Amino acid sequence: MHLGTTSKIHTPTLGVGWMVAAPEVVTVILAYRDRTGSGPAPAGQLVATEFARNGDLRRHLRRLRRSWSTHLCAVGSRCSATRRARTSWSTLE
Repeated sequence: MHLGTTSKIHTPTLGVGWMVAAPEVVTVILAYRDRTGSGPAPAGQLVATEFARNGDLRRHLRRLRRSWSTHLCAVGSRCSATRRARTSWSTLE
């Protein structure tokens, strides 16, 4: 099963996610959603569908990956430098 959501890649206010699962799992999940009334707003679904259909989602994810890659490298370098400065190594004899 694979679950995804727009909350981290776009905005949580859309309330839209997706699921790739075996048909019997999908049936059970959708039945639960119908019983609880916990489905996403139709407007959010339309926005997310159009965002994916016209390629905007792909471009957005590519931009996020580049941005976060640069950010994470900078954070990792800073953490490594700090750790080296504060760490002393000793060996057991």
